[in-house]
Amino acid sequence: MIQARDTSARIRVKRSLTLSAARPSRSQVAKSRIMAQAALPDGTMPYNGTLDCWRKVVANEGPLALYKGFVPGWLRLGPWQLVFWCSYEQLRILSGLGGFQ
Repeated sequence: MIQARDTSARIRVKRSLTLSAARPSRSQVAKSRIMAQAALPDGTMPYNGTLDCWRKVVANEGPLALYKGFVPGWLRLGPWQLVFWCSYEQLRILSGLGGFQ
């Protein structure tokens, strides 16, 4: 099994896993809500764009509502990131470039 050589490498991998799942989460929430919106009884649409959607979601449900779907995204990206970065480091070592330190 390939192991990270130091604690800082492990921290970088964990940060990469978390940020790669957290950053797109907000935009995915807005996209899903905008695509699924139906006209209100007066004929208007509930959201007028991404920023309006974020503002209304935070006002009505709180800021954590922007991160719905974070856990499934993290579970999907986590294994990929782990395999990618470990493989990339091993390829660097094999090619003579050296590992990350």
